[in-house]
Amino acid sequence: MRTFAIKLKLARQKCEMTQKDVAELLSIPLKTYQKYECVAESGHREPEQEMLTKIALALNTTTDFLLGLRG
Repeated sequence: MRTFAIKLKLARQKCEMTQKDVAELLSIPLKTYQKYECVAESGHREPEQEMLTKIALALNTTTDFLLGLRG
């Protein structure tokens, strides 16, 4: 399984937001966000550094957490 996808979903759920909520907050298509949370090999996508930072800020977490570098 993909650590980033799992951590991203956990952070989103902790904020009580839907995938659509986060996509709208980040001004990205829902499908793009869904690919970030996808744990399957096919269809999985990780964001560029700038988007990773925006996601972390939007979900009140850190990039280290999302990347699995810290608990």
